Amino acid sequence: MLGVIYSLVVVLGMLMFGSFDRAQRMTAVIGGVASWSLLFLYLPAIRSGSDNLTWIPMPHPIDLLRWYIHNPSAYRLLNVLLIVFIAATVVAAFASRRRIAAVTKPGLKLIMGISSLFLLVPVGLYVISHLFKPLTAGRYMMPYHAGFSCMFAYGLWVAENGLLSGGRAALARVTYALILSGVILLNVITLRDAHKDPVSDIEPLLALEHRLPLVVEQDTIFMQMKYYGGTDASNVYYVIPHSKGNDAGTLGVVTRRGYGPGMVFRQRFLAEHNEFIYLEYPRYNDFYDDAIAGDKHWSPETIGSVYADGKNLPLVHVRHR
Repeated sequence: MLGVIYSLVVVLGMLMFGSFDRAQRMTAVIGGVASWSLLFLYLPAIRSGSDNLTWIPMPHPIDLLRWYIHNPSAYRLLNVLLIVFIAATVVAAFASRRRIAAVTKPGLKLIMGISSLFLLVPVGLYVISHLFKPLTAGRYMMPYHAGFSCMFAYGLWVAENGLLSGGRAALARVTYALILSGVILLNVITLRDAHKDPVSDIEPLLALEHRLPLVVEQDTIFMQMKYYGGTDASNVYYVIPHSKGNDAGTLGVVTRRGYGPGMVFRQRFLAEHNEFIYLEYPRYNDFYDDAIAGDKHWSPETIGSVYADGKNLPLVHVRHR
């Protein structure tokens, strides 16, 4: 998936920003498009993997906003300022495009064009998610981070050439000082808020005293509990559905072959457990909605909540009638 995103952006960048002659440009584009033919060799794996994308929730506008300003909150204001700086850079570069063209090498123009397209990856995946199926997994957003870094560096180059300060050296130095201070402060904030260990956000979950199985549908929390929680997470389960013909894609194969401790098919889990605890997590509730809610054979009852992963998560006691 990442290869497709990168190659598609590079092809578009060559068409839109390349300074080659027509023959060179078309040769580069045809080469990029032809490389996609290798995907036919992996069609079975791609189809299997696509069936496994059901765990990715459908994105909402607020999710798109979060990708651009990194979970908005008061102390994340600097992220917004960096985005504003990049936007100001683009506006200044467009307003001074003739001057920039005189001092910019063709290769730099192409790199900056490709980087600007990388910044649009979250928007593109948001649209594709609503037209096809949800694809806004964190790993698919990696091109955006590459584009952000390149465009920030480009912004510094534009500032250095006086395009943001109108050629005034004093204003340029003040701009540089503000940017440097913002970056340093952002790093200090990030280091302060960094997790001390992989389970620092879910320690309350690991500290729960329960004799019943605990079902966790949020895959990241499940993996952290299972692989970093030790014996405290020995009774934690990730329940996946059967899928027609291919055992729910990659996760189904992993589960069927016993490679994923705690991962179990829905039918087997419900057959073996008449009583369990369910952890509610926003938008990760396929198992509960499909198999428990509305089924008269199961009786769910909220018994409390636990604060984990920065959220107050309800705990539901589920019992077979």
